[in-house]
Amino acid sequence: MTELDHKYLNELEAFESMQPSSERIAIYIAQKLEKRLKELNESIRVSRVSAWESADSCATYIP
Repeated sequence: MTELDHKYLNELEAFESMQPSSERIAIYIAQKLEKRLKELNESIRVSRVSAWESADSCATYIP
């Protein structure tokens, strides 16, 4: 997701009204990916997205 890469997340429109925690980033990515996948093939689904904060800390979203 280039819109998140090397960006100050607090300044992005998607996170204007909330802190960009790893949990919220995982949800954001899953929702964006799900939308793109539906355009390609309705049978493909997102099963989980993990957003890593550090080498040993992440949040995983399972839709």
